[in-house]
Amino acid sequence: MIRLTEQNESRLRDYARIEGQSMNAIVNAAVSEYIERHERRAEVSNVIADQTTKWAELLERLK
Repeated sequence: MIRLTEQNESRLRDYARIEGQSMNAIVNAAVSEYIERHERRAEVSNVIADQTTKWAELLERLK
């Protein structure tokens, strides 16, 4: 169960009414977007770390 502050719940309820969607649908979409954004950040960080290691010698010479 997700618990929202009274203010967030009120704002979500208003927004859901305006958009013609359920509060649940909006929360699920928001959670999906959050997870996708953070997964991409982790993937990019991993690629950067791999490439930095791969090219460490060259990067050091370029300093």
